Amino acid sequence: MADILKERKETIREKIGADKVKPHYFFTLANIISLSRAFMSLPIAHALSRGNTRGTIIWLSLAVISDWLDGYAARKHNNVSDYGKVLDPLADKIVGFTVLVMMVDKLNFPLWFLYVLAIRDFTISLLAMHLHNAKNITAGANIPGKIFITVAALSLFLWLNPAWGELAQAVLYLATGLMLYSWVVYVYELVKLIKSIPDHPGNVS
Repeated sequence: MADILKERKETIREKIGADKVKPHYFFTLANIISLSRAFMSLPIAHALSRGNTRGTIIWLSLAVISDWLDGYAARKHNNVSDYGKVLDPLADKIVGFTVLVMMVDKLNFPLWFLYVLAIRDFTISLLAMHLHNAKNITAGANIPGKIFITVAALSLFLWLNPAWGELAQAVLYLATGLMLYSWVVYVYELVKLIKSIPDHPGNVS
């Protein structure tokens, strides 16, 4: 029975890419890109506070591009790591919430979007932590989440120009739909992993 459970766990790990994880690698190209994205929140916040639309667009564009580059670099160089699986979404959250808080304060961006995003990220983080603690598996970002972030960033770009108000609202509603969809996908995948993978031996009393 133990051999069957072990084989089943290894199969699941292969499906989610955990077999390629190099958990002790930190200073990889992908992780450096993720770290740089987190620090981009500083110039973005500064540009927004000064009303510098061009600077905001430039830095926000770099942040969005880096969000796709870190995953590509990790897969291309086969250096996916547990650090990276944490750094990537953490960097997204730092940049995202920094931009949203500033735009709610300075540009009358709808506060409800920030609330929904905060609840979404909180529930996903709780499930991801449980998966890591109980099963010793670190879950990474998924494609629906990446698409949501890209569309949400587009809505922010449009919101910066009052002339694009109607289009900005339409894209914002699209981003909201993608946010809810990615939320469902994340929860479904995490719950499925929690239920299907045996507890890590170190967590068994």
